[in-house]
Amino acid sequence: MASFLERQTGGGVGKNDPELKGLDKFFELLKRKFGSYIKLNLLYLLLSIPTIIYYTFILLYLFHDALNDTNAIALLFMAIAGAIGLVTLFSGTPCSSGYHYVLRNYVREEHAWVASDLFEHTRRNLFSSLGSYLINIIFVTVALVNTAIFPDFLNAMGINLFTVILLAVFAFFVVFYAMMQPYIWTLTVTFDLNFINVYRNSFILSLLKLPRNLGSLILRVGIFVLAYFLHPLLGIVLSLIALTSIIGLVSQLMAYPVVEKFMMHKSEEEEEECEDEDEDEYDLGYEPNGPNDIAGLFKNKNKDDDNEPV
Repeated sequence: MASFLERQTGGGVGKNDPELKGLDKFFELLKRKFGSYIKLNLLYLLLSIPTIIYYTFILLYLFHDALNDTNAIALLFMAIAGAIGLVTLFSGTPCSSGYHYVLRNYVREEHAWVASDLFEHTRRNLFSSLGSYLINIIFVTVALVNTAIFPDFLNAMGINLFTVILLAVFAFFVVFYAMMQPYIWTLTVTFDLNFINVYRNSFILSLLKLPRNLGSLILRVGIFVLAYFLHPLLGIVLSLIALTSIIGLVSQLMAYPVVEKFMMHKSEEEEEECEDEDEDEYDLGYEPNGPNDIAGLFKNKNKDDDNEPV
């Protein structure tokens, strides 16, 4: 009865409750804290307004040739939708670290205050968060510009082996970097890794579970496109309510178990030491290039069954 009451009141999951996985866990987390997802969604998009405006103007400028009096409103809605999509898949603010901290805690069945924890863990990881945010802005801008000029490039060069390879390489980098995003922000708030190691480990984790990560990206893009397919205005309304944070929850449900499997290997003695430690000590108790460094695990990986990939 106590476990049932805990679930109904949002107090967490009882120790004797069976572990939920897949869709069961997604809907359980969504139901239990739906109000928190709405708050987190609104706060995140509010903090992302400057980035949304920037992406909207970039999209309108790059595709202004399609603009005329009859489709001006439709193109504006499409540009706003595209900007929100870019913010959802990449990042719209340096506070993305705090945003992913809250989502990560929900996936870990741990409590998190939406506003205070978001700002607190952004403050703790300010320089890394700002660096990742600026890299994302540059990457997305370059990708958008290249996408806009590719039609003229193909007209000038023609479709041949060189242009096909070039387009394939470009698409691969965009897709792979999008797959890295949940890992970048999760590692930033979970481990005491320097900036370079965050990106190095994110790259390796994305590669290690490539089918899973690609499926996660396709699922998140599919959810977003489906919402906007019915009507762009409906999609924008859903994004303002909870769509962005729900897609963020999906990304964490897919990414955090991979982080936990490959980067939280501790001996029995370390497990006992961590039992009485608070969450901050648990999060920041790993050293760069130590057992939490997946690149290091390649060199010093134990051969026991617990460390074997699934």
